[in-house]
Amino acid sequence: MIYSKAKTLLSLSIAAGILIGCGSKDDSPDITAKAIELSKTVFKAKAQREAGQKAVKAITRAQVEASTLPLLRITLEQTNTLSTAVKISENDGASAYILASGQGLSFKNGILINTRGLGNDMLSLGTTFTTIRDNIRTDKSYRTYRYLDAEANIFQINFACSTRLGDLESLEQLERTYSVFRVTETCTGRSEKFENTYLIDQNTNQVWYSREWISPVVGYVGIEYLKL
Repeated sequence: MIYSKAKTLLSLSIAAGILIGCGSKDDSPDITAKAIELSKTVFKAKAQREAGQKAVKAITRAQVEASTLPLLRITLEQTNTLSTAVKISENDGASAYILASGQGLSFKNGILINTRGLGNDMLSLGTTFTTIRDNIRTDKSYRTYRYLDAEANIFQINFACSTRLGDLESLEQLERTYSVFRVTETCTGRSEKFENTYLIDQNTNQVWYSREWISPVVGYVGIEYLKL
């Protein structure tokens, strides 16, 4: 972190120095002040982001229960970003959630079916199963992911998947403990391979946690169901 700040300051200082060298003496104080102000803005934004990350990580059960809407905690692994997401709508069994950043994710029966605003978004997902439990009962299932290419044309990637039911285990989540089965889904396509994980309630089949693949660019997202 110290190295990163120093590197940013150095870059800004060099940029300011180049501009000063090219300008007149009268311009120098103004340019230097702008460079300093820019560095302060960079550090302030970074500090706010870090504070937000700490707040999401330290969220309590009391804060969750105070929410009037269903609540998720989202982890984008590629950027190591933590966020909360609230449910904003439900249509035909699909639940749409939105993050404070305006990014969105939708789920159906605990399965991620599309994303918005993450970059290389999953436009939609087609499967040969309806629920995770259904998937366990089949020898092989299939997934079809749809995306947009650089020219805004829709293309799809197909995967053949096998699902394995693990042993019963305990999941501790914000002062609550659930008895869950670990379900592992391994999917293979022409050039991609990934593994989804679901922790489903022993009694209700509710998905309390999942780690799911979105796309080759975005990678994996971790989803904690904090309030239904």
